[in-house]
Amino acid sequence: MRSTQILRLLNTKLTLAASMAILALTACGTKTGATGPAGPQGAAGPAGPEGPSAQYQVDIADGGDLIADGGVLVIAGPQGPAGTVGETGPQGPAGEVGPQGPAGATGPQGPAGEAGERGPAGPTGAAGPTGPTGATGPTGPQGPAGTSPDITALTDEVHTMQTLLRLSQLNNNGWLMHVPSTPGAGLPYPASYDTTTVPGAVIDEVTGRLWQRVSPTTGGTNSDGTYNLADARTYCADLTLAGIQGWRLPTRAELYTLYDFTVASGTTLDGTAFPGEPVGGYWTSSLAKFGGDSAFYVTFDPNDTADYEGTQNLLRVRCVYSGSGSPAQRYVVQDSAPNGIVHDLETGLEWEQQASSDSAHTFSAAQSYCSALDLNGTGWRVPSLPELMTLQSYISVFFSGIGMDLIDEEAFPGTDTVGFFWTSSPVTGTSRVWALSFGSGLALQLGNIAHTAIRCVR
Repeated sequence: MRSTQILRLLNTKLTLAASMAILALTACGTKTGATGPAGPQGAAGPAGPEGPSAQYQVDIADGGDLIADGGVLVIAGPQGPAGTVGETGPQGPAGEVGPQGPAGATGPQGPAGEAGERGPAGPTGAAGPTGPTGATGPTGPQGPAGTSPDITALTDEVHTMQTLLRLSQLNNNGWLMHVPSTPGAGLPYPASYDTTTVPGAVIDEVTGRLWQRVSPTTGGTNSDGTYNLADARTYCADLTLAGIQGWRLPTRAELYTLYDFTVASGTTLDGTAFPGEPVGGYWTSSLAKFGGDSAFYVTFDPNDTADYEGTQNLLRVRCVYSGSGSPAQRYVVQDSAPNGIVHDLETGLEWEQQASSDSAHTFSAAQSYCSALDLNGTGWRVPSLPELMTLQSYISVFFSGIGMDLIDEEAFPGTDTVGFFWTSSPVTGTSRVWALSFGSGLALQLGNIAHTAIRCVR
């Protein structure tokens, strides 16, 4: 009975010791898991040596323990001392790691990081809807009265531009000059004037020239509307008419385009286009090749055949506007003499290059010759005086003496400079006809039975 109690006591101590050891090991971890199961109980220590025994006859009633031993009833001696406590059994395996403990509290917020680089601008957003119209503000103070535009000046400027454009269309940018003829004469380009488009000026719709309509009757070199040649040039250069500047003295050939060869008396200038024309001669810019300081002029008296005057004499002036002058190359020669044809780019006329002999033709014979001429086709005729004058080239310096030709000798080689050339321009009321010299430049009235040279035109 007592041995059993001792064993139980030892077992209890061993169990307690094992539990203590496990607690100690568990306490060493940095993180406590759940407690593992208890290790197995250690084995019982060996029994103490048997105490001496004796065989006694004892009374069972003595309260001793009866132990059967090989069929011999033996009475056990008193119990020996308790055996020593057995060694502690080996430590049981560590218990499984317990579940993770709850998350620790959030640490304090770290410092803000540096700002990143600015990203590219995003695309422009769509326009928002138009907001409601704001309320009308109060009326501002009235501004100062505006100045009225100069309607007259604007109108004149537009009118000037339209005039220049029309002239450009008529004369192929300033230099083409078809030569007008007397209406009813049966020649091409009958004269036609526009007196209404440009105030104070006349448009010649054949030549494309713009003419001063009324010649001055006051002022000038002698305060009566007459000028010497130098003052006449200055007057035209300073003239502004209908908003147009750039006027000049006309050439002799240009001024003769205004001459009406059907008039027998009075003025040969168109009285409707050029009303109230003062009597007298009119300067041209064409210098005479003889007679010292002199230049050609034109008189519109059918009975006056004078052609040139000294430059210090006083004559009247009528200015012209034509644009840009002559073409860079005036004449183009087709084929060669005696069958050559000269194309005049300034007038649009075609000329017989080689003229006939000065003694070959009366006026009627000259007409027959040109009608029968066949140079690259027919259609040839006797030229008018203004047409023939367009072939005269005037020197730019004064020259005294006779013998210098007034015609382009490369285009018209071998031209007679002594005699005269027939024109188709009659001296009305007589049997005379105008003829022109390429030696002196003079225009004379010859009887129609005279014999002289002819150069045909078409």
